[in-house]
Amino acid sequence: MILRCTKKLLAVLGAGRVAEPGPTPDAGDWYASLLWSGRRKCLLLTHAATLFSVFEAGVRAADLRATHRLVTGLVERELRHEGLPPATFGNLRSQEDRHVLVDRLTDQGSTAPRGNTPHSHQTVTDTARSG
Repeated sequence: MILRCTKKLLAVLGAGRVAEPGPTPDAGDWYASLLWSGRRKCLLLTHAATLFSVFEAGVRAADLRATHRLVTGLVERELRHEGLPPATFGNLRSQEDRHVLVDRLTDQGSTAPRGNTPHSHQTVTDTARSG
């Protein structure tokens, strides 16, 4: 699973996890933004091809750092809530490639992809195992 994150979200994830180069953009990618409502962190996830979106209020920094577990859990929950098959976006839990792709978006309010130049992306590896 590739998750392209805003700069704001990367700051919470920890820049020390950044590795290069990142994979090229794909329709199966997810985009993530960290938003604030009052003092609460909120996460907005959007699938690139379908624009299927997930919004989660009150996320904790520790949860965000276990990125793969958090994102797959939220997507699976929303698929159930919408009555969609669990495999709509593939088997998210069995994917061994656990990378988070960071796209340094300049527009803080948008999860849309920006320039696809190699220097505008970085890959962050999430080593946490989902259970």
